[in-house]
Amino acid sequence: MNAIMERWQYFMTMTDVRLLIRHQAANTLSVKMVMSTVAKSRNKERAKENRRLRKEELAYLRSRVTELSRQLHAETKMLPWQEVAHALQSESSTAQETNRALRRDIIRTTVLLECLLALVAGPMARSPETSPFVQASGWKNQAILGIDGEARVASFQWLLSRLFHNTDMAYAQCPNTPSVRIDVNYDNHYISGCRGAQYIVPAPMDQAVRTLDGLIKCDIFFDRDNPTYLYDQELLQTPNFGPSTFHFGPGNGPTYLRGSQVSPSRAVFARCRVNFDAARPGIDQKEQIHHAWLVVEPLSESTSRLLSLDLIAIPTTISSEECALLLVEKLETVNAWTEPERLDALVTCIYNHCVNQEQQASNVFFKWLPFFVEPNEDQWKKVLQQISPSNGA
Repeated sequence: MNAIMERWQYFMTMTDVRLLIRHQAANTLSVKMVMSTVAKSRNKERAKENRRLRKEELAYLRSRVTELSRQLHAETKMLPWQEVAHALQSESSTAQETNRALRRDIIRTTVLLECLLALVAGPMARSPETSPFVQASGWKNQAILGIDGEARVASFQWLLSRLFHNTDMAYAQCPNTPSVRIDVNYDNHYISGCRGAQYIVPAPMDQAVRTLDGLIKCDIFFDRDNPTYLYDQELLQTPNFGPSTFHFGPGNGPTYLRGSQVSPSRAVFARCRVNFDAARPGIDQKEQIHHAWLVVEPLSESTSRLLSLDLIAIPTTISSEECALLLVEKLETVNAWTEPERLDALVTCIYNHCVNQEQQASNVFFKWLPFFVEPNEDQWKKVLQQISPSNGA
């Protein structure tokens, strides 16, 4: 009996296991069927999308084939020979213009190098520069290089910038009180004359500045027997230089460069002699140094201070012809002098020149000062009409 019961229990247990296995197998089969259905649906969608893309691509390719076929079968012809010739002519003209521009640059550069070689190899380049003014503003600052273009503009900028840079040094050479001081010195290389002066002007600074500016223009435009010529007006009448910058001089002699800087606290008028000009190589330029500064400063609402410095320097080795021309003497007389006699004559000449120039400049300035009370850009022209040769202005 016990054996029968044990067998019955075993049979029931095995039946439950078989049912469990059958249930799990049925569930697994159901999941697989669902997943298979989803996969088939996705595959159908992908296939449908691929067919649509292939149709669009095929339609695009057909349209391109049609367009290219139309272009292929269209009538084509060569460009007219006139158009081809015109295009080639334009390219040839451009190449020729470029070639000419390069040749002009080569010529300008060659001329500039020749000018530099002449300056560096000249006697002034080998002379020691012992004077403090000569050392700061010697032969190097008195040359205008370049016939035109950037080299010439750079030379003007260099000359003016060095002049204004040396304003404080010129200021220090002037007397500390209202007076005039003239010094003439010489060494083994140069004879130099320095004329410094200080004046108290009974007028405000702006009136003194207008007077100086007007008299400078009168001096440039004054109708003499030997008229003054203006050079490089187009280059200088630009914002880089200003309306009061002039390159002027007689037609057969050395030229001068003049410029000004005006501010509420100080006005500076500067001038230098040009010893070499590449645009006029045939002019006999003397190896002389001539710089001048005029400085105006306000003292009060009704007074101002005027300081002037004029520096002249000539080499002691100048030729007899140049010495005779400078001293207004006959060449035979100069040749008969000994070296000390010629040196004394040059020193006396420079001293007298400084004295006369200071008297003349101060007299002219204070004479015409009342005429520039009111601002008027054309006032200097009215003054110019009243100046006669006897005035010496």
